Amino acid sequence: MAVVEVESVTKRWSTGRLALDAVSLQLRQGEILGLLGHNGAGKSTLMGILLGMVRPDAGSVRVAGHCIERDKVAALGRVGAIYEAPAFYDYLTGMQNLRALTALSGWWKPREVERVVAMVGLSQRVHHRVGTYSHGMRQRLALAQALLPMPKCLLLDEPTDGLDPEGIVEWRELLLRLRAEHGLSILLNSHLLSEVAQLCDRCVILRQGSKVYEGEVRLRQRKDHAPAYVLRGPDVILIRQVCHQAACSWDETSGVVNLPEHLSGADLLRRLVEAGARIEHWVVHQASLEELYLSLSKS
Repeated sequence: MAVVEVESVTKRWSTGRLALDAVSLQLRQGEILGLLGHNGAGKSTLMGILLGMVRPDAGSVRVAGHCIERDKVAALGRVGAIYEAPAFYDYLTGMQNLRALTALSGWWKPREVERVVAMVGLSQRVHHRVGTYSHGMRQRLALAQALLPMPKCLLLDEPTDGLDPEGIVEWRELLLRLRAEHGLSILLNSHLLSEVAQLCDRCVILRQGSKVYEGEVRLRQRKDHAPAYVLRGPDVILIRQVCHQAACSWDETSGVVNLPEHLSGADLLRRLVEAGARIEHWVVHQASLEELYLSLSKS
C-alpha cells in the first residue's frame, strides 16, 4: 500500500529551467525511502510539491489517498515534515515553541506532547530557551514538531545536515525506532550515500530533474549483467595473466573481476588454482549504492 503516490510530476521554473520531468514514485506503508541526487537535481523541488508549497505544472500527488491539488488539508493532515532549515523563536523555550507552532492547527494535548518530547530525547531541555540549544537539539525539536500530532508519514529534508557523527548515529537509531514502533513511512532527502544505504529500504535517484533509478538500496547482481566477483591474492602478476587469458577484466585496486558471459566463477577459480595462484579472497561482488549512484550520475 502506498502512503504517497507521485505520478508524472513536471515542474518548470519561470526562467525556463526544467526542475522535474515527469517524475513518478511511491512511498509505501512502513518503509524508509531515500531521495538522492546532485545539487539541482530536483530533490527539494519535489519535497516542496509534496508539502503543497510548490505547484507542479503537470502530474498529480496523492497522500493517504487524497490529492494535494484538490484536497490539501486532508492530504497534509497526517504528514509531518522537516523542510529546509527549521526556524524557531530563540527567546521561547522548546515547549513554548511547540505550543505556538501547533496552535496554527488548534491542536494541543499536553500528555501527547510530553510523550513525543520524550521520544525524541528532549525531556530534560524542553523547558529551556531554544537560543541555548545546540544544532542537534534544534533538529530534535524540529522532529518533535513534525510528530505532533502523530502523522502517517514523515518528509525529511537533509535532517542530519550539520550533525556530528554521534548525532547522525542517534538520528538513524531514532528514525528506525519510529518506523518499528509506530509504522511510520519516511521519505528521506539526503546527499549522504552511506546513511541512505544503512537506513533506507529503497531509494530514488534523480538526475537533472529526471528519475534514473527507483529500487532497493541493498543491490543484487542483475541477471542481465555478466557475473562479477571480488578476487584478491598475493600473486598479482599471475592472477593478472590468468584473468587476461580468460578474457576477464580485473581491477587490482578494488579486487572486482568481471567475467565474460561464457565463463563461470567456478571455471575462473579452477584456472587460477591450476596455475598455482594463491587466493585469499573470493566472493560474489555485490554492487554498492555508491557504485550505482556514480554510474548513473555519469551516464
